[in-house]
Amino acid sequence: MLEGQNVYLRPMEREDMKVYQQMINSAYISDRVVGWSFPVSEAEQNKWFDAVAGDQRNRRFSICKKGSQEAIGMISLSAIDLHNRKATVGLKLSDNCKKGIGIGTDALRIMMKYAIDVVNLHRLEASWLEDNKASEKLYLKCGWKIEGTREAAIFRNGTYVNLVEAGFVP
Repeated sequence: MLEGQNVYLRPMEREDMKVYQQMINSAYISDRVVGWSFPVSEAEQNKWFDAVAGDQRNRRFSICKKGSQEAIGMISLSAIDLHNRKATVGLKLSDNCKKGIGIGTDALRIMMKYAIDVVNLHRLEASWLEDNKASEKLYLKCGWKIEGTREAAIFRNGTYVNLVEAGFVP
């Protein structure tokens, strides 16, 4: 377990798949994240878990409030490149997770510390939709720098939107 002030990160478990399925199927979340998927069934979600659970280049952690085992979100360290000592960070909080109380900040800071101090990475990368001001505020608050914008890179709700690219180097 990786502990912060209010939350901790733990490897995802099969029991978390119901929350993960709800996040994937949430129109609210889908409209705000870079990736996309078709709605998934419980069986499809469990099949995904079986396929990715042991992937060493893409590690996913469940975000849990201290004192609870219930996942309230997910944070990932993906495209782990040990040669160049870099990886991509992604974060999703469930619809029923209260926003604006520091859960994302705590989770991101835990992941940054783990990636740098334990995995020995030197650079972290992230991206978000340009209109996702909550993500922008979160990453900038944690010391990330915006490195550029990819124009019309993501198709969302009938239109193309810009993708903000950011990096963190300690």
